[in-house]
Amino acid sequence: MSDYWQRRKAQQMFEYMAGAEETADQIAKLYLKASRYLEYEMKDIFERFRTKHSLSEAEAQRLLNQIYEPDKLAELKKLLAAKGEDKRAILTELESPAYRARIERLQQLNVQLDLVMQQVYEQEKIQHTAWYLDLASEAYYHSVFEIQKQTGLAFSFSLIDPKKIDRVINSKWLGENYSDRIWKNTQDLADTLKEELLVSLVTGRTERETAEIIANKFAVGASKARRLVRTESCYLAVQMDMESYKECGIEMYRFLATLDLKTSEMCRELDGKRFPVSEQEVGKNCPPMHPWCRSTTTGDISDEDLAELKRRAIDPETGRSIKVPANMDYRQWYQKYVAGKPKAEANEKKLKNYAADREQYEKYRAILKDDIPERFTDFQDMKYNEPERWEQLKAQKQARLNQMDFSEMGELKQKLGNREVRIWYKAHDEQIHGLVDPSLPLEQRARQACEMRNHNRTAARELMKDQKARKELDLNDPNKTFEQLIEQKMQRKGLNRDEAMKDILETATKTRKSVNRMLGLE
Repeated sequence: MSDYWQRRKAQQMFEYMAGAEETADQIAKLYLKASRYLEYEMKDIFERFRTKHSLSEAEAQRLLNQIYEPDKLAELKKLLAAKGEDKRAILTELESPAYRARIERLQQLNVQLDLVMQQVYEQEKIQHTAWYLDLASEAYYHSVFEIQKQTGLAFSFSLIDPKKIDRVINSKWLGENYSDRIWKNTQDLADTLKEELLVSLVTGRTERETAEIIANKFAVGASKARRLVRTESCYLAVQMDMESYKECGIEMYRFLATLDLKTSEMCRELDGKRFPVSEQEVGKNCPPMHPWCRSTTTGDISDEDLAELKRRAIDPETGRSIKVPANMDYRQWYQKYVAGKPKAEANEKKLKNYAADREQYEKYRAILKDDIPERFTDFQDMKYNEPERWEQLKAQKQARLNQMDFSEMGELKQKLGNREVRIWYKAHDEQIHGLVDPSLPLEQRARQACEMRNHNRTAARELMKDQKARKELDLNDPNKTFEQLIEQKMQRKGLNRDEAMKDILETATKTRKSVNRMLGLE
C-alpha cells in the first residue's frame, strides 16, 4: 500500500479524535458544573447551621473548628444542669463540637455527593453513547468508501446493521464496556471526594481549602473521562474498520501507528505489520494498545481480494465494472450508495434516536412488562419497520397505563410525556364519582372528591418528565384546600356553601378543555 492511503487513514483517525475531544469538552463541563454545585451545597449546609443557632459567620467558624476534650464536654453539661445559667448558649456550644457538627455536615455532603455523581454518570453515559453511535456508523461507511476509492471499484456492500453497532459499542474489551468504565470512574471519584471530606472533618480545613481540593479532584475526574472517550473512540473506530474488512472480504490488515514524538514504543514496534482480520486482538495486535492510543489499521488488499471485489462491482445490466470516480468525496459517495435506501433510512433513524428509543423501551417495559419484545433491537425493528404493530403497541401501552394506580408507578416517575400524563389524569379523574361514598353527608362527599382530585393532580405532576413545566404548574396553579375551593366557588359563581360543595362534586371529573386541545385530546 502506498504512503498516500496510509496518510489518508491516519488523517481519518485524527478527525475521529477531534470529534472525541469535542465530546470530552462537553463531559468536562458536566464535571465543572458538578464541582460548583457541590461547593454551593457545602456553603448552604454551613449557612443552615449558622442560621439555626443565630450565629455570625465568625462564631460559626470558631465553633466548627473547635475540638472538645471529654472533660470540656462534662463541664458544659454541669453548667447546663445548674440553675440560672444561659442554657441556650451552652446548648449551642454542645451541638457545635467538630465531632458532631462536622459529622452531620459530612453526612449531608456525602448524600449530596452520591446524588451528584449519579447524575454525572447518567449524563456522561448519554454523551458517550450519542458520540459512539455517530462514530460507529461513520467509521464503517468511511472505511468502505476508502477501500472503494483505493481500488476504484464501486462494489456491492451491506448497509450497517444497528444491532451490530449496538453489539460492538457494548462489547466488553479488557473485561469492561464503556458503561462499566464510566461507572468505575465516577465511583472512584466519589470515593476520593468522600475521603477528602473526611480529612477536612478531622483536620479542620477551611471551606475555601476544601472547595479547592474538591475542584482539583473533579478536574482529575474530567481528565479521566477525556482519556476514556478518546480510548473508547479508538477502539470503536478500529472495530468498525474490522467489520468493513469482513464485509469487503479483506482477510489481512496492517497496523498503522501515528508516528511522532508521542508515539509509544509498542505502537512503533507494531507499525506496518500484517495480521489476519480473524485474529485481531485489542491490546496485542490491534488498537488501542494503551490509553490515549491514536493508532489505527488499514486493509491489506491482496490480489485475491481485489479479484473478488471486481466481481462484486459488475453491473448486472451492462456487465461492466462500476467505477468510483477519482474526484468523488465521501459526502457524494454516501448520498449515492447509502442515503435514500429504505433500509438505510430506517437504520439511520434507529441510530439517531437510539437514546430516546432506549428510554422509551424502558418505559414501555415498566408498563407492559413481558408484552413487548424482549430485546431493545427488536423493539426498534418493530417501531421503524412494522407500523401497524407499533400503533397497536402504543394503544396497548396507554390502555394499561390508564389502569395503573400511582402507587405502582414508581419506575415511571418523571418519565412520562405531557400527553401520556394528561390521558392518565383524565382517566383517573373520570373515576372520582364512582369512588365517592354516596352514603356520606354532602360535605364529606365533597371533601372526598376534592382530596381525590388533588391526589390525581399531584400524582400526574410527579409522573411528568418535564419537571420544569411541573414547577411552573406548582407555582401558578397549586392544589387548593377544600376551604379555599369553597371560597373560590362562592366568590366566582355567587354560590352559597352547600351549592359550592355540590359544584365540587359535579365538576370533579371535568378537566380543562384548553389543555386537552393543546395536547390533541379534544
